Amino acid sequence: MSKTSLMGKEFFSDIKYKFLSNSFNLLFSLVYFIVIPNTLNVEEYGNFQFIKSTFPIYFNLLTFGSSQAFFRYASSRKRSESYIGIQIAIVILILFSVLVLVGLLFILGFFQNLISNFSVSLFFVGYFYGASLWLSNIVIGFSDAKSLTKKTAKILLLVKALFFTFFIFLLFNKYLNLSSFLIFNILLFSFQSISILFLCQKFIRIKIILKRGKKYFKYHKKYILNFCKPIFIFTIISAIYDIFDFSFLQFVGGSNEQAYYGLGNNFTAISITVISAFIPIIFREFARNISLNIKKVIYLYSVFGFKIYCLVLIISTMISFNTDYLTNIFFTNNDYDNAKIPWMILAFLPVNTVFGQLSSILYFSSDRNNQYKNILFVNMIIGTILTLFFLSDGSFGLNLGATGLSIKKVMSQFISVNCLIYFNCKFLKINYYPLLIKQLLMLFYFIISYLLIRQVLSVIPFEFGYNSSKVLLEIFCFALLSIYSFSKINKILEK
Repeated sequence: MSKTSLMGKEFFSDIKYKFLSNSFNLLFSLVYFIVIPNTLNVEEYGNFQFIKSTFPIYFNLLTFGSSQAFFRYASSRKRSESYIGIQIAIVILILFSVLVLVGLLFILGFFQNLISNFSVSLFFVGYFYGASLWLSNIVIGFSDAKSLTKKTAKILLLVKALFFTFFIFLLFNKYLNLSSFLIFNILLFSFQSISILFLCQKFIRIKIILKRGKKYFKYHKKYILNFCKPIFIFTIISAIYDIFDFSFLQFVGGSNEQAYYGLGNNFTAISITVISAFIPIIFREFARNISLNIKKVIYLYSVFGFKIYCLVLIISTMISFNTDYLTNIFFTNNDYDNAKIPWMILAFLPVNTVFGQLSSILYFSSDRNNQYKNILFVNMIIGTILTLFFLSDGSFGLNLGATGLSIKKVMSQFISVNCLIYFNCKFLKINYYPLLIKQLLMLFYFIISYLLIRQVLSVIPFEFGYNSSKVLLEIFCFALLSIYSFSKINKILEK
């Protein structure tokens, strides 16, 4: 059976449009990545990273797993009015709850102790930044669940293009600072949400929702509680875990170390922007086929997922071995020299993120949320110990700052993701160890290949330019090898 007949034309068509939309996002993200650190000073950029990293966590903390439940429900059913009403009520409740929570933290001085000059206005801007980003993700997820991916991609392209023009205006008129950039993002996320809601209006029948809302809630209450309870428990622990990491780094190293880590983490997010196009569509296919077509689920998880893994690994390898060169190009001063090593390490974080995201959505799609919570809870205990070891000073820690947190992130993610893969393979009744061996083989293959290319080219004399010529030639040779290797891998996997 061919992969087209197995997956269907709609799947590959949606992938194509999502890939195009995310490629456009990649262009914007690269521009922001270069411009923002050079426009803001190191302390301001560190503050931006702290707000960007922590405020969205509060919304995920109080979502109770309802977003995942909503996506799974919307993907597997043609009519969704009943659950939309419940989701709207949850959204309103969470917006109010987060405002109260972060307001109390602000009054108690939590943010002021970590960020200097943390004002009331910055507090509200941070809140609305997290709220608009969270709402945008819910709305885009719903459009993907209802197979509106093509139209959504077109809308997002148009909105991003309009706001990019506005960004250029702010930049050249010297209006760009920490507050204006956060407000710019709030407007962008809000406009995206409103535009896509107009697209989804045929699925959102307000009159029916208002008329039968109470009845719908009683009908779906048991499903919601059973699905969300383990995710809620895990989300609380996960939020505390993530906030601890960022806050401990801020406490030990200050805004500068936060900026160094944030720089590498931002480019890590950029490198997976294009590839992450596949995730919501695969979630939709998992939800629809988990009990109907297990062969399709196995293909998506073990074959298609491994292809994405290889693509991300190729990108990560090229970035990791050229962080020194990229830092010198993007940042004209020496303020970010200490970000080179964290960036080099974090470049490999997206590699495991691929199977991490695929594994998570397979647990949600198969209603194994309790197992998912227990696995990651154990791994968080290990991760906390690693954080204390790499960041603490004195005889019990290495005091490595941003570099230490980067090492910890990659190590703990590899362990947790492979635990998730192991139990998913047991669920799908496929062998885990070949998948582990293939991961490690590809990792060593592409790393050693790049090192060999660099070693061979180092003995060749260059008379036509600076180090950039050699770097570009390295990347070109590695890209050719990667294209050839990936074509062979693809043929082997499709057999």
